[in-house]
Amino acid sequence: MITLQEYVLGEMNKLLRRLNNQARFIKMIISKELVVSNKKRDLLVGELKRLKFDVFSNKKEAEEAGEDAPTVGDGADETNDDEAVGDGYNYLLGVS
Repeated sequence: MITLQEYVLGEMNKLLRRLNNQARFIKMIISKELVVSNKKRDLLVGELKRLKFDVFSNKKEAEEAGEDAPTVGDGADETNDDEAVGDGYNYLLGVS
């Protein structure tokens, strides 16, 4: 059984990794090490993988928690592994 403190610490570490990834992503765009404009999503996802950005996916976390019921609008009937990985980079690609 996981304690409340362990759970909170895990969530805070996940948030820290996510924010560090976002900061690195933005710095790379500003320094022109990474160009995101006029690129297809597949190419961007491949580049993010190559640059070792972490994947954060709500669908993946739900599956790990044992939640297998599809939610409204999640496209559960049409997903594949590539799309699931691509969705894991929405926290970067959705930054305005």
